[in-house]
Amino acid sequence: MIFFLYTPIIIGAIMLLFAKPVGAAFCKFGKATWRIATLGKTDMAFFYPEDKAPMIMRLVGGSFIVFGIMFLAIAGFPFKGPGQLKAMSEAKDYLNETYGSSPSSWSLSAKSESSNNTIVSVGYRFNQHSGVLHAEWIGERYRFTEKK
Repeated sequence: MIFFLYTPIIIGAIMLLFAKPVGAAFCKFGKATWRIATLGKTDMAFFYPEDKAPMIMRLVGGSFIVFGIMFLAIAGFPFKGPGQLKAMSEAKDYLNETYGSSPSSWSLSAKSESSNNTIVSVGYRFNQHSGVLHAEWIGERYRFTEKK
């Protein structure tokens, strides 16, 4: 789950670090796709300039990184301190300790009950277990209690 939050940053880093080969591959793929889509009747080679591809890939890659970081900040990613994602991550560990881990995964959803994410309600569902955990930030981690 957490991996998908990093996807734009990873793609942006690849575009920045490998701008020349990625740009050339993107142009070749674009030209081939256009030829296939139009059955070879039109040519859009001028739309995919391979000589400018590295510069374009660096710009697009930088944009992916900037927007990826903005997305993480807006999504409540805990760069430092309490946050909904941190609460869900710790809740999964707590639930695995309480009910035992299994090949299936827990279904978790968090809702902040305070403006600074120090109190979070984490709903969970797994097989026959379901409920809501009350998570309270106690400095370095969350303390969980079951809500009735």
